[in-house]
Amino acid sequence: MRLTFILLFFALNAVSADFYWVNGTGNWSDPSHWATTSGGTVFNTSPPDSIDNVYFDSNSFLSANDTVYLDTYFSLCGDFSISNLTFPATFMADPIAIALETHGSFSIDSTANWKFSLPLWLAGFSNHTLTCNTGSTSFISPILIQSPGGQYSLGNNVHCKFFTINDGSFISNSFDVICDSMFTVQSLSYISFGTSLISSEFGMDIFPASTPVTANLSADSCKFKSHYFSTGPDIQNLFLFNVEAYDVTAYLAYFDTLNAHSFSGSRNIVHVLSSLDSVLIINNDIIYYPDSTNDFQTILTGNELIMNGKNHADYIEFTQPVSNFQLGDTLFIHGALIVNSYPGNNGSMSSFSFQSVLSVDTGLVCLDYLLITNIAAIGGAQFFAGYNSLDNGGNTNWQFSACNGSNVWPGDANYDLQVNNLDILTIASAFGSSGPVRPSASLLWVGQPCIDWTDTLVTGLNVKHADCDGSGNIDFSDTLAVYQNYGMNHPARSIQQPMQVMSGGSLSVTIANDTIGLNQAIRINIDLGEVSDPVSAIYGIAFDVHFNSSLAEVDTTSFDYSNSWMGEYGTDMIAMAKSDGAGTIHFALSSITHSDLSGFGNIVSFDLISTGANLNSSTLQIQPSQVVAMQTNEIYESVISTGDSAVIDSSFITIIPEHQHIEMEIYPNPAQNYVLVNFKNASKHLISITDIAGRIVFSSEFEKTNNRIDVSQFENGYYLIRVDNEPAKQLLVFRQ
Repeated sequence: MRLTFILLFFALNAVSADFYWVNGTGNWSDPSHWATTSGGTVFNTSPPDSIDNVYFDSNSFLSANDTVYLDTYFSLCGDFSISNLTFPATFMADPIAIALETHGSFSIDSTANWKFSLPLWLAGFSNHTLTCNTGSTSFISPILIQSPGGQYSLGNNVHCKFFTINDGSFISNSFDVICDSMFTVQSLSYISFGTSLISSEFGMDIFPASTPVTANLSADSCKFKSHYFSTGPDIQNLFLFNVEAYDVTAYLAYFDTLNAHSFSGSRNIVHVLSSLDSVLIINNDIIYYPDSTNDFQTILTGNELIMNGKNHADYIEFTQPVSNFQLGDTLFIHGALIVNSYPGNNGSMSSFSFQSVLSVDTGLVCLDYLLITNIAAIGGAQFFAGYNSLDNGGNTNWQFSACNGSNVWPGDANYDLQVNNLDILTIASAFGSSGPVRPSASLLWVGQPCIDWTDTLVTGLNVKHADCDGSGNIDFSDTLAVYQNYGMNHPARSIQQPMQVMSGGSLSVTIANDTIGLNQAIRINIDLGEVSDPVSAIYGIAFDVHFNSSLAEVDTTSFDYSNSWMGEYGTDMIAMAKSDGAGTIHFALSSITHSDLSGFGNIVSFDLISTGANLNSSTLQIQPSQVVAMQTNEIYESVISTGDSAVIDSSFITIIPEHQHIEMEIYPNPAQNYVLVNFKNASKHLISITDIAGRIVFSSEFEKTNNRIDVSQFENGYYLIRVDNEPAKQLLVFRQ
């Protein structure tokens, strides 16, 4: 929606005044409701103007039935504030009203009953703030920023019906904007979305005008999510990080230099562009702009991708069997092209013009079951069209034969181009599979050529990628590559398709004690599902746990799976816990039985050690994030999660119960050549170490407080170390 009128107000030598609403129900135009002070009896002589600040506060209303009627064409003010109302008064429009026009900051809290459904026009000429705290309800006024020379910044997350930036500058301050209908950017001086989520239930238009526009739009790692997403033609300086929509049409131009991680000059950069349904269209008019190019780090589409003009991409993936892949002038791919197809699909890959160029830097391009027309393949890659594809003419440098091999990157078991805890779930899905040994296999982070195995996962991924150590068997030892190469990526980072929320069960963190003294163990219990809300079907789960590392440090020997309802660690369950040393622990655990589980209760527990000797009292928060569950169908689902907190108090003396566990330290972990097991009190203890397959590799009795165990002959991998009948601790032996 474009605004077709602009009202300018000039106030020479005018002085702004404060207007406080009093006496309950009334009309905006009535001066008898506008006091000069909060709850005052001295009144302004006229309604507020565009330079006057208006306030609704605890002294404004007499009952919950009070109503403010905005009864002028344009209800004008400078700053507008609603806060701490004693009664939840209603704000609504009189039939004559057109808009609420604010020339300053706008702030509303959840104590108001906002029923004013006409536009909120933000028209300030300097720097102002927009704060809409409407609780669980949506702010129903369409929000329109029309402030030439001005700037509006968000003061909190905004949930509204419509949000339009028509002129001026906008800073999100990394707060989210959630629109029930439309989000539109018409024109602006500068806009910054930071790390915000910009979501629109219906659609999102970015610069839909047909005239050239300089975007100056920066979205550091912002995510745009909508049913449809479109941009107008002739845009320059457009930088988008993550775009998700069912229908995407992007008219992008003016990109001169390939640089996927900066924002300067005349260029358009999109890090992640996702079509959740089927079609993704990118139009780049090189007839009028022959040097223009777009740069995409990651493109995820359904079954159709149309890329007109010249485009660069690090990674392109069809998440559905391809029906139409159409190229314009040139498509440069600097990483991987993943195309899904199957017998009977009969998709096509063709050119807009006489012949298009597909340039892939390295590796293998593997296609099949496609009709290929007028595609010239160049670059350092090998291009296999597949035995079942048809050469429809105009193609060069293609082999119409099968592609039987690709690189395995040790640790990237699900081949999403990065190593994280989700790879443990893929190893669990493929557990027990076997195939050819990978030649010259190692855990080094390099692409290692490997022929395809016979087996594939439900997703179509060849299971050879889960054989991380190249032994020819997918077993517990493959988790070591995930641990060693955690966080690595190649050659670009892909993202998973948006996930549905798991129905039934949530993940919760519980701290055993509300108050903890210094240098004390803090027991953390992670539960999945509860009696009233059990998990109905799950195979594995991956998640992160965050805490303030200045208040606590992790005891890496304390990860305890002995009470996990998901299985017995090392027998029918695989698990990993990796601390980054800076307040985050990456977890993954999964059954390896190839059957979904149901249940509720504890899945893992661990200890933190309270620190911060100079602190009198501080609150330690433990918060989970990135919680992803998987069933045997290998479809990821997000999981609702809750955290917990406790107070660390230096004056608090922890009372140790009589039934406490044996007090001991086990370090270093990971270990290279030895591990120390130190007890607080000297007494006889049996220490045993088993490998991940359950074989006892060490067992001996010790009576000293400080004990050293030689592990220099142990192979790299995970082990369980147990003292007497205490729960076994996870021990990693790892040498480069």
